[in-house]
Parts: sequence; C-alpha cells; structure tokens
Amino acid sequence: MQRTGELAFRVGGYVGGHQTLLGATGEFPEGLQPFAVYYCPRCGKVDLYYPGT
Repeated sequence: MQRTGELAFRVGGYVGGHQTLLGATGEFPEGLQPFAVYYCPRCGKVDLYYPGT
C-alpha cells in the first residue's frame, strides 16, 4: 500500500426538509473530515484511514 495524500470529506449538516427550512444556517454544523488515502498499485484497492493513527 502506498500513501497518496489526504482527502477531505464533508460531514455533518442537515439534509432534506431541515436544509430547506433553515437555508444557509442548515449547513452551519457541517465540517470537513480529512482521511489519509492509501492504494495498492497492483490490485487498485483503496483504503481510507483517519490521519495520525
């Protein structure tokens, strides 16, 4: 497995009717969660790990 870097995924926030009712404030509790990305150049498998572990 080779490390390729980090990706940040959006987590939290509201979906559906809550976002419609709350507008932009519905996205307030949303944040970015980084993950370290590793891949196998032979088989193409990709693994995500929490950075620092």
